[in-house]
Amino acid sequence: MARRVTRWIVRALALGVLLLIIVVGGVLWFVNSEDALHWTISQLEATAGGKLRFEGVRGTLLGTITAERAAFKQPDLDVLATGVRLEVDRGALRRARVRLTLLRIDAVEVATRDSGKPPSPPQSLLLPRPVEVRRFEIGRLTITQGAEPLILADISGSYESDRDRHRLWLERVQTQWGEV
Repeated sequence: MARRVTRWIVRALALGVLLLIIVVGGVLWFVNSEDALHWTISQLEATAGGKLRFEGVRGTLLGTITAERAAFKQPDLDVLATGVRLEVDRGALRRARVRLTLLRIDAVEVATRDSGKPPSPPQSLLLPRPVEVRRFEIGRLTITQGAEPLILADISGSYESDRDRHRLWLERVQTQWGEV
C-alpha cells in the first residue's frame, strides 16, 4: 500500500513538472513570436485611444523590432517616425527595466499647431519603468511650427532614466548652421 501511494505521489509530481514545462515553454514560444508583438502593438494602440498607430511592424518582443511607420496624433501635435528599428535587451526585461541596445529611426517629422491655449509644461515626466537607450540614431528630424521648419540630421547619442530623472547625451547633431 505504501509503495502504491509513493508511486502515485511520484507520478503526480512528474505530471506537475511536465505541465509546468509545457506552460513555460508555451509562454516563451509566444513571447518570441511575431503574433505576441502584434498583440502588444494592438493593445498599445487601443490604450492610446486612436492617438498612436503603427504600420509594417515585424520582429519579436525579445529581439529586434522594426516598424515602417509609427504615428502619434493629438489636436495640436503630429509625430511621424519612419524606418524604426529597436533592439531589446532581454536581460533587462527580467529586472523590470526597459533597455534598448539600439534605437534607429530614419526620419522623424514633428508638426505643431496652435491650440489657442498658452503652452504649459507637463505635470510630470515620471515614467512607469526605468528606461535606458544605449545608442540612438535619427537620420533626420524635422520640426515644423509655422513657416520655417527646423531640420536636424545625423543625430546620435544615448538616454537614461531611473523613472523621475532623465539624462540625454548627444554625441552628434547636424544643424542648418553646422555640426555640434
